[in-house]
Amino acid sequence: MPVEAQGIEAAAVDPRRQVVAHSQPGRSALPGHGEHVGIDPTFRNPAADRDSGRTDREVPQLRIVAEGFSDGERVGSEENSQDVRKQQGYRYHGKKYTLMEPRAYLLDLDGTLYSGDGAIPGAPEALARLRKQEIPHRLVTNTTSRSRAMLVQRLRDYGFDVSPEEVFTATLAGTDVVKDAGYRRVAPFVPEPALSDMQDLELCGGTSGRVASRTPEAVLVGDLGEHWTYALLQEAFDYLMSGAVLIALSRDRYWLNGGRLALDAGPFVAGLEFAAGKSAVVAGKPSPAFYAAALRSLGLDAPASAAMVGDDLWSDVEGAQRAGLQGWLVRTGKYRESALRESGIKPDRILDSVAALG
Repeated sequence: MPVEAQGIEAAAVDPRRQVVAHSQPGRSALPGHGEHVGIDPTFRNPAADRDSGRTDREVPQLRIVAEGFSDGERVGSEENSQDVRKQQGYRYHGKKYTLMEPRAYLLDLDGTLYSGDGAIPGAPEALARLRKQEIPHRLVTNTTSRSRAMLVQRLRDYGFDVSPEEVFTATLAGTDVVKDAGYRRVAPFVPEPALSDMQDLELCGGTSGRVASRTPEAVLVGDLGEHWTYALLQEAFDYLMSGAVLIALSRDRYWLNGGRLALDAGPFVAGLEFAAGKSAVVAGKPSPAFYAAALRSLGLDAPASAAMVGDDLWSDVEGAQRAGLQGWLVRTGKYRESALRESGIKPDRILDSVAALG
């Protein structure tokens, strides 16, 4: 039975002008608890709220049509439903729109399934539930500091039941990009463990340990972190200026390392792009091709039927949304409320952690 609500007070209002709806007292927490109810920007002006002294809990009068509203559903105002129904992954009916439940999940690793030296609490159990319910999923990562075999072993050490085929990495995606483009000689700028996933390529220069007798046709850049040196950057720049193509395994800005945010591959990719005056081909997230390949491995060709779940606003959320998937954000890993507020990115759902899945 439709219910018209006037002046709903929510548990919290985030800076992106969305109300966070929580389940009623006494109700069990459902997967997706704490999702966002969309509000047209005309309803709320955060700056005006601050000037007027209004607190975050004071929400303007809204006219929202709710039909059987439950945790995990988005309920939209009549005024903005026409715009929202055009988005991927939404169902619009009877003057309301709801976020459809995904048929499959792509799950980030570092910061989402595990962080530091252990699993995120409840994450192994969540993955086990997905498997038990036969919900298709892939574990996807931009990490290039470890080979896929090493990542699988790390996950197993943390209590996850995974197989190599379930792990989709940016390193393997970059190798496919090189082969599909017909390049032969490649200069890798990645940590040594990642080289084992590039055995099909002719590696030279960079961190390969082999001298480049001729200019490489492509430069592959991963997350070398503290192993970057001026000499390595100069070498990569020389190759690019001599005609090599720049392939970025990742454009991630930063990651959580030992309790602090640390520079990822993105800043170094950007520096090489600026210096060489050429744009990188991105092999990992947020490349639409990366997402498409991960979905194809699950036998899916409809992006809107899947959700990407991760802690990176740009690669996991915005990148997935641009590729047609739902982008879900977790409040673990490198999640920062200030980054969410300032980014302007609107996740389709926000979970306290991946433990809420399944």
